[in-house]
Amino acid sequence: MAFGIKTPPDIVFRYSEIALKGKNIAFYEKILINNIYASAQNAGIDKNKFLIEISQKQGKIYVREGDISVVNQLCNVLQYVSGIAWFGRYQVMEGVNVNSSLESVAESVLKTIIDDKIETPAKIVFDVRRYDKRYGFTSFDLQKTLIKKVNQLEKGCLKNLNTLEVVVILETNWAGVIKKQKGLAGIPVSATGKGIVLFSGGIDSPVAAFLAALRGINFDLLHFHPPDVDIKTSKIYELYKVIKKFNPYVRLFTSTVPELGALVQKGKVYNPIVVYRRMILKVAYQLGKKLFKYKPFALITGDSLGQVASQTLSNLIATNHVTRDFTNAIVLRPLIGLNKETITDMAKYIGTYQYSILEHKDCCTILNKNSKTETNLERLLENEKDINADAIVSAAVGRIQQIK
Repeated sequence: MAFGIKTPPDIVFRYSEIALKGKNIAFYEKILINNIYASAQNAGIDKNKFLIEISQKQGKIYVREGDISVVNQLCNVLQYVSGIAWFGRYQVMEGVNVNSSLESVAESVLKTIIDDKIETPAKIVFDVRRYDKRYGFTSFDLQKTLIKKVNQLEKGCLKNLNTLEVVVILETNWAGVIKKQKGLAGIPVSATGKGIVLFSGGIDSPVAAFLAALRGINFDLLHFHPPDVDIKTSKIYELYKVIKKFNPYVRLFTSTVPELGALVQKGKVYNPIVVYRRMILKVAYQLGKKLFKYKPFALITGDSLGQVASQTLSNLIATNHVTRDFTNAIVLRPLIGLNKETITDMAKYIGTYQYSILEHKDCCTILNKNSKTETNLERLLENEKDINADAIVSAAVGRIQQIK
């Protein structure tokens, strides 16, 4: 098979929310294309081996010489790309053309989608698109015929409880079938701005990062750890690699705040976990200003209201108070209304849960001891002056490093 748009595509995908962007659609389409290329590159796929074309809310991918290994790799990549509603391999039905009868086309469709070696889904939904009107039947005619034929299949063939969604495309020079695979939907990464995710490595913050990617934020991760932790051999690095599937541009930054830990051990810090969270927001803000050159950005946390002591309304208010001096930055909490069960299910779905539950020594674990559910803000501010919190923040900013 040649390489180019005069041949049938190897993969077809449909985008989701981009369709609602009116005159800005072309802007979002370009970002989506760039994201697919970037994700493919991260997966080790040479960008010169395929070509992407988008028209009428639908994308087509042409793979050089129809290399099936590249096709399979790209399908694996597309499942992680936000902004795609569905995608699937385009399977050409040989011998089908404008002169084919309704019956023969229906038989070709079923022959293409039903494999005797696997269980056939109990329900098959057909979406027929007849782009060349010279076919001797309508899209609705073919759809009805296909449904009738599926209902006539032996019940023993229909064992799988899943539903298979099939798109049938009838064009002038070729006809094809696509078995839909569900995409992430959402908005393409980079379409809504930049951000820093406060990344603890627990169950919550990776899910917050995932949701930020779905809303189009191109973010980096900032993790705080004790000085004796080797990040490259820790679960943090494994989580970073998972998140990189959803955001191909993400970078991992780390820092330490040993001074605060020492003061906590001496009992000199009032409500340590809240002081710590205020400090790391300040450090993240300074990193964001440096990375994004004073353009608007988000600080993203894994807070869920009432889940732990640091996330009571009182403590969140005390934590948020530190942002009063932030300009061009907003704190986003994607998980704020979700319960732990829902967050855990999402972590399992995106593949971070297995790493999040591994033991890891981080600052939250150390500083969360004896935490208070209520914070006296006036007392907290006085305490931060006493321990010279600003100096600790400045030292932490100076220790920021990127982990590659």
